[in-house]
Amino acid sequence: MVPGMVSETIFVAIASRPTLRTGGERYLSEVYRYVAGRGWGDVRLIVLSDLPVWVRRGGVVLSSFLTNLWLLRRLLRIQGRPIVLLEDFHHHPRVVIANWVLKLLRPVRIVGIVQSHLFYHSILRSSLARVLDQIAVRHFFRQVDVIIANSRSTAEGVLQFGIDRSKIRVVHPGLSPPRRSAQTQAIPQLVTRGRTNILFVGRCEPIKGLEDLLKAMALLGDHDVRLGIVGDTDEDPEYFESLRQLVGRLGLRTRVHFVGRIDEEAVLAEWYARSDILVLPSLWEGYGIVLLEAMSFGLPVIATRVGGIPEIVSDGRNGLLVEAGNVPDLARAMRYLIEHPEYARTLSDGALETVSPAREWTKVGEEVWGILEEACLCR
Repeated sequence: MVPGMVSETIFVAIASRPTLRTGGERYLSEVYRYVAGRGWGDVRLIVLSDLPVWVRRGGVVLSSFLTNLWLLRRLLRIQGRPIVLLEDFHHHPRVVIANWVLKLLRPVRIVGIVQSHLFYHSILRSSLARVLDQIAVRHFFRQVDVIIANSRSTAEGVLQFGIDRSKIRVVHPGLSPPRRSAQTQAIPQLVTRGRTNILFVGRCEPIKGLEDLLKAMALLGDHDVRLGIVGDTDEDPEYFESLRQLVGRLGLRTRVHFVGRIDEEAVLAEWYARSDILVLPSLWEGYGIVLLEAMSFGLPVIATRVGGIPEIVSDGRNGLLVEAGNVPDLARAMRYLIEHPEYARTLSDGALETVSPAREWTKVGEEVWGILEEACLCR
């Protein structure tokens, strides 16, 4: 790629918000940071949390339509040069109309970043919203010129929409473990002692399988086990309240601690460093960056055999895989690591080997940059 050709292009990344709450947001943020740091072309960021009040009003359908209009107006102000859009598939209802109109009016290439093939129409309550979302998904995939998937599993899911496999590239996420402060204790090892500290990191939402984790905890009554749940509890208050009530019904009030969202890296690092096992009981996971973070602290992990997780967790080498939704299976895996500390240490060694050397986000940026260069050329 000739640098001059890239310098004629305006790269526009569309993000949810300026602060990072999910692995998916970290992925797009790191890609944007790398592209902006290349020094070629004009790189801009549009943050959808900046939406004006008139766009936010109404239900899911109306708000999505108004967001498309707001975004289109922003993009049409960019004059004179070709545009390459970097779009997280998560935003498809809010960008699909803007993409369609923009492609009619301007030389535009669209690079879609897909981090899960679970779509909104699988969870929306409104039948109209589900139908409209299915339409939006199909049109979004028809409009994109290149699709970047975060795992092989995600890529396979995209293919169900009739996408040409040649348009799909798999670029696994990188790893930037939370940095420990000088006060952070050494990596804990699971040894025969009084208490086992189990950790979950992720948003409190149904897809994460937290009900299964709590029920599995209740089956470990003969062990002194504590569970720390680190993650955003604000996005679905109704679901979070149902979890709190479940904790009470299961008699786990003294054994389960909802930590909430942690923004400070050193604090999150403390939780990893002071824990013995990480459990990720997701019903679906596009990849699972928290698994890599936990492994970087030497934690053996227990996770479900779904999505991109088996691309990280090798059963019996760096962690244990269980079937999603199988509470007894999950409880047995937790109990086995508690009762067999030597085996847990073997998994801990395997976890450290998995992330050594860590896949740098710079490498991710380089791979995505090559795809963007390809998108610039294919006009």
